[in-house]
Amino acid sequence: MVRSVAFVMLVGSLLGACTPQPWTLDRAEANRLYAQGRYSEALPLNRKVIESRPGTAQYQYELGRTLLALGRPQEAREAMTVAHEVAPEVDLYAEGLADAMIEAGEYESALSMLRNRAETRGGLDDYLRLGEFAQKAGNVDEAHRAYVDAAGQWGQTSAEPHRALARLYESAGDTPAAVERWRNVLWFDPADAEAAQHLRSLGYVPGPTAARRPRAEAPAHPSGSAPLPRTATPQPAPVRESSPAATDPVSETPQPGGPVVTGEMEDVGGG
Repeated sequence: MVRSVAFVMLVGSLLGACTPQPWTLDRAEANRLYAQGRYSEALPLNRKVIESRPGTAQYQYELGRTLLALGRPQEAREAMTVAHEVAPEVDLYAEGLADAMIEAGEYESALSMLRNRAETRGGLDDYLRLGEFAQKAGNVDEAHRAYVDAAGQWGQTSAEPHRALARLYESAGDTPAAVERWRNVLWFDPADAEAAQHLRSLGYVPGPTAARRPRAEAPAHPSGSAPLPRTATPQPAPVRESSPAATDPVSETPQPGGPVVTGEMEDVGGG
């Protein structure tokens, strides 16, 4: 009899351990609804999950994500702040918080947080993220500084700072500077499809010597210099940089499909 009772208790405990908690089912359903764009239906389930697990960063992020999708950035900011405070090292939560701040019109708060993150952690992705969100906030000057900082530190080893600058210059209508940066991208990968496509859209057909080794450049604000100017409202003014083409010209040979970008180089490759 005692063995039978013990066996029943053991089976019951095992079955209980295998039964999903209600909040896990709510979370799965909330994520399914979110993926389908049914945000208003996902929201109460997100809130139920938070009632059970308020200190879990991922669940706070998911609540904030749903609130952002519903156009409620102030509430989203609260949830994203909790997620970021619980796990400040996670890029996804920093990006979620920056998105909520920008959507709420808190441009300077978002950029200050990302600026501090970049200066503290000092990684390439941190500076590229700062530039990306500065563009979202309409602060083109801050974006330019972040990308030039990235190019100054990693421009000899990574195509990404040049890619970011090329996109920025192109959006600002600075064709010579954009062409120069796309040519720098080709240095790392002569077959880079995006660089070739953009060069063609700018009126150039990439030739066999289109790739150009990036020049050495200093960061926009070396350590110890004056703080970056702060901009709290969008200012989408065009960015201008003295074009590298002025000292290292691009020869343009007319062709039926447009001029061919050429240039004097030692070789073409990712050296």
